[in-house]
Amino acid sequence: MSKYLEAIYRGAALAPAFLLTTSLGGAEEENYGTYVIGVAPSTAEIKVDAGRLRDNGTFTGGVFTPFELQTPVNHYVIGRAKADTVHGIVSVRIDGEWYHVCGSARSPTFTVAEGKVIYLGDLTFEAKNGQLRFQLVPDLELARLQIGLEQPELAAQLEPGEFSARRVATACPQAMPITIPVYIG
Repeated sequence: MSKYLEAIYRGAALAPAFLLTTSLGGAEEENYGTYVIGVAPSTAEIKVDAGRLRDNGTFTGGVFTPFELQTPVNHYVIGRAKADTVHGIVSVRIDGEWYHVCGSARSPTFTVAEGKVIYLGDLTFEAKNGQLRFQLVPDLELARLQIGLEQPELAAQLEPGEFSARRVATACPQAMPITIPVYIG
């Protein structure tokens, strides 16, 4: 069942989480940068799409991009992104439930410069009344400390980044009946 992500920024304290265990190769490849996002709860997975900004400032995610969810490992998602391209979180799956950014909702978007490693903050997702809300709390020093336990070279390169909340240019999917003819006879 699909639900829709309503992005709401709220300030609050976030309990520290644990460190990264995956390794990321090729972050220094030409025309790419690396992003780090803290994700909680541990059952949440995110889909980040490259996209573009329309003239009115709305974000359009990639239509023909592979559907690949990123699962946090010990709290952090680390990904590669095409440099100087707008990327946004377009879908979230939490405890098996899907949420999509669409309609008048805002997507957390970001860009990363070539060869840079940016930390965008910690996102805590909470499902409530059919919507998924999130809380953004940046803690760069904690991220450096936790990631540095297993990937000190990556932690040393971490720079602060930031999300921009942008309206999306994606219509919300509508439930539609599907009729399947059955031959009996």
